[in-house]
Amino acid sequence: RNPRAALGSLDLYRRQFPRGLLSPEADLVRLDALLALGDRGEALVLLDRMSLRDFDGSVRGPELRVLRGEFLVEHGRCEEALPVFERTLREGRKGRLPERALYGRASCRVRSGDFSGGRADLEAYLRQYPNGLFAAAARNALGL
Repeated sequence: RNPRAALGSLDLYRRQFPRGLLSPEADLVRLDALLALGDRGEALVLLDRMSLRDFDGSVRGPELRVLRGEFLVEHGRCEEALPVFERTLREGRKGRLPERALYGRASCRVRSGDFSGGRADLEAYLRQYPNGLFAAAARNALGL
């Protein structure tokens, strides 16, 4: 419950065991600590590094992939984020991840100048998630 202390312990672990067997788990704990501290920029750096070994081996893989996509959008890296969101949408998952991916793709499309694609995604979002996490923002963006 102390993210700063956790980061200190994780730094120590990394110095003592630079290629330790628990490195993937340590990265997840580091990510959670960074998120708890609101350090989204450093979290993206870590997610970028983690994505190199792919998220498929992790139970949290789909969540991490979408989270990375959302942070990529925030940092103006939509070209990288679009395939992340599209993969999540193709997987046909249930729950919040496809909702976040659809809204993320809409955001990317609008930011990239694909206004018709962004509008189509926002309309699809409201059809599928009329009371969703981003419903108010989608309505606002569509002028509804």
